[in-house]
Amino acid sequence: MLPVLVLIECKARQPIESLRVGGADWLRSIEDNIGKGIRQLNRSHTHIEAISSVRTEIDTTKPRVGIVVTLEPFYLNQNWLIRERLDRADLPIGVLSIGELESLVLLNASELGQALQKCALDAEDNVMLLNPALDEAAGRENSLLIST
Repeated sequence: MLPVLVLIECKARQPIESLRVGGADWLRSIEDNIGKGIRQLNRSHTHIEAISSVRTEIDTTKPRVGIVVTLEPFYLNQNWLIRERLDRADLPIGVLSIGELESLVLLNASELGQALQKCALDAEDNVMLLNPALDEAAGRENSLLIST
């Protein structure tokens, strides 16, 4: 199995109140926050391809995935309406909260690579649901967090 290049875009914004309570403009939060992260990951993906055409030492054979990390969960896995409103992704992209990312880092490099590749293969329209990767980390403890 090839190593995976993981592109990460962090968004510090929490879901706006209308998203939390079902207000009329709740989809704006998705478009402003997660949509911007997807556009930034698409741009990085395109730049890697462009740079590699000039710099041959850059290996473009590794599978690439993107992760948008948010402060709070946006629950894309359970909400098809949100997934429909996301910008088109040029590579498999998933969305995680910072708390979910803390779980994901409990996997070793090989486990993480395998889990992300499986999620990428199962992605629909490059929307990558990361539940299988998170399930892989379930029940593990973060020794760094425990020690602090």
